[in-house]
Amino acid sequence: IQSASNWAGLNFNSRKCGTLTLSRSARQFAENFSPTLNNEPIPSLKLEDHYKYLGCNVGGDYKAEAIAQGKEYVGCCKAILESGLADWQKLDAIHRFAKSGLTYILQNTLPNRAWAQRLDKEVRNMAKHAFKLPKRTISAFFHVPSNWGGLGLPSIEDEIDVHMSATAFKLLSSPDEKVRGIAYHHL
Repeated sequence: IQSASNWAGLNFNSRKCGTLTLSRSARQFAENFSPTLNNEPIPSLKLEDHYKYLGCNVGGDYKAEAIAQGKEYVGCCKAILESGLADWQKLDAIHRFAKSGLTYILQNTLPNRAWAQRLDKEVRNMAKHAFKLPKRTISAFFHVPSNWGGLGLPSIEDEIDVHMSATAFKLLSSPDEKVRGIAYHHL
């Protein structure tokens, strides 16, 4: 990295870098790895540590970040659904404010499907109360677009599928031949 960055005329700030080294077997952490950059040590993360990258905590365990972001999303939805806005404004606000904050996390971490299902269920339950819907209202009604007769609430579980498909497409159509080859091999 050092020789390539020197060649390209780039200077990395080692204090803004971090390493997390895992072995291929059973996610074991390599503890005795201490790289340097510009003769300065790069902080080495432990398996449970996180590094903030583009606003997302990344590291060996994504669960803590997903749980925190999920709570923030549900809290935002709750505030919107309990507000004095008109019903259509509540749905619009969930899309514009609550979902937009979560979308970035979905694009830049590895969310869990069960986590997404829990978030969707919590928001559906709050929406049932806010819109005075019967408890027996089927789940699909909440996520079907409003122009098709549903409420049009975002489905976080579906969002995961969208982001995974988009990432797969980017890898399969990469301009880098090696990246494309690896993606096709795994497909």
